[in-house]
Amino acid sequence: MIFRSTLLVLLLTPLFSIGQEICDNGVDDDNDGQIDLNDSDCLCLDILDDLTYLPNGNFQSSPSCCPENNFSKDDCLDNWIPVNGSPEHIDPDCYPDLSEEETIGIPIESEIIGLKYNDFSSFVFKETFGTCTNVQLDAGIKYRLTFDIRFTPKDEHNSGIGNPKLVFYGLKDCNELVFTDATEGDLCDLNFDLYPLDSLSFDNVSYTEWQTVNKTFAAPENINAIIVGFDCRASVYSLKRFMFLDNIKISRLLNQQFDFDLSIEPDGDPCDENFSLSTMSVSGFDYQWYNDGVAILGENDNTYSVTDNDSGIFQLALANPDGCVVLNPVDLNSDESRIDTTICSGTTLDLSTGSYDESGTYTEKLSSDFSCNTFIYDLDIADIIVGETVVASFQKGSVYSFAGEQYDTTGTFEVVLQTAKGCDSLVTLVLSELDFTINVPNVFDSSLSGNDRLTVYIDPSSVEVVNEFSVYDRWGNLIFSKKNLPPNKPDLGWDGRINNKAVNPGAYIVYLQATFNDGAVKEQWTTVHLIK
Repeated sequence: MIFRSTLLVLLLTPLFSIGQEICDNGVDDDNDGQIDLNDSDCLCLDILDDLTYLPNGNFQSSPSCCPENNFSKDDCLDNWIPVNGSPEHIDPDCYPDLSEEETIGIPIESEIIGLKYNDFSSFVFKETFGTCTNVQLDAGIKYRLTFDIRFTPKDEHNSGIGNPKLVFYGLKDCNELVFTDATEGDLCDLNFDLYPLDSLSFDNVSYTEWQTVNKTFAAPENINAIIVGFDCRASVYSLKRFMFLDNIKISRLLNQQFDFDLSIEPDGDPCDENFSLSTMSVSGFDYQWYNDGVAILGENDNTYSVTDNDSGIFQLALANPDGCVVLNPVDLNSDESRIDTTICSGTTLDLSTGSYDESGTYTEKLSSDFSCNTFIYDLDIADIIVGETVVASFQKGSVYSFAGEQYDTTGTFEVVLQTAKGCDSLVTLVLSELDFTINVPNVFDSSLSGNDRLTVYIDPSSVEVVNEFSVYDRWGNLIFSKKNLPPNKPDLGWDGRINNKAVNPGAYIVYLQATFNDGAVKEQWTTVHLIK
């Protein structure tokens, strides 16, 4: 690969032919149809060495399954051992409790490690595991640590709040790394000389997807074994977590100046004309910006000023004579959307640029970290529609429901309804109350003028006809019955006689049935007393 702006070209390419791809000129020099970073000749990976410091970082087991997923037994997982607690070696084919949402996206092959963290009350359970290194990590030398991680989404394994850390510890002597067979406690309670290498806060771990973490650290001592676990002597957080780990790798930085974690960061608002992309300024490095893998000529600073026409994938390459690195890409994929919008008269369209109550076209720009999305609203105002008048009634003591509201008083009400277009229609509701009570006297005297007949009394506005009015003696014999009679008519009532012969005074049973104007049918049994 050739980055012409650095000494790298002097060290690596004095004898390259004319057809060699140059990686920062925007030209397909070797005529293979690929330009700059899109060409495999321009892979920028030589900032790290290719030694395997950690064995079996993908956790592939020897047999098909570890017994009970416990790799402390039978040496089923090469190179790695539990140190404290009982971490799990998880092969989805051997682990029936693993849900589909947990297995999706396992980064490397299929097998992973599960670690539990639990410090509820007096029960402390912080699982750890470790391995000896293939190659010694030298004191004072900077290394790159890479691993994939996520929390399980299962609620039963996650509760409480707090900010502990997953920590990578170093041991000077591989012989110090032993399986303790402890099921409770803290790693610090064990007899280890621990050297923290790097850590990751729980707050930075996802429950929904795997994520790749890159860390740069310097070994404080010569390290020949590592332990992966949780922060030692941490404050009590009263929480529990279950995390998955995979693809742990350590590499030495060939360029020891590269002792920082760089990324492309937004500088300002993407919707502002002064928006830019930038990364930390580091002495001794040359810079080259790329758009969709093609070099942007002349952009050789740690900051790139974004223009209105910029879109796509942006990358930044850093290089010096010891190596190069291409930072993770960012996507400036801005969108423009046109939206037809109708609102009702008297309301407003509320945007970040203001509130609008007149027909017209209005533009709003909303920004994310790296993109500015434009929304164009074609606004139409719809007037309130004056609708019909609804006349209704409700039973005394009840409520009347209309358009999602309930009414328990009489009167005239203006009700706003939404039409199919989302606008308003004004309806006038005229509401009256009906008395649905059926009344008969509980005492009547057939010999007393004016009270000599037993009659049904109902509010005439609530019912037009009584379906049935029947009288029974105390033995259940029917002695009087009329059907389909109007209420409140004394001359149609019972006169205390059977076949024109007066009955004896006493208690009689009355059955009433009426259909009211709202369609409700009401029945009523009552006792009346005949006196003379």
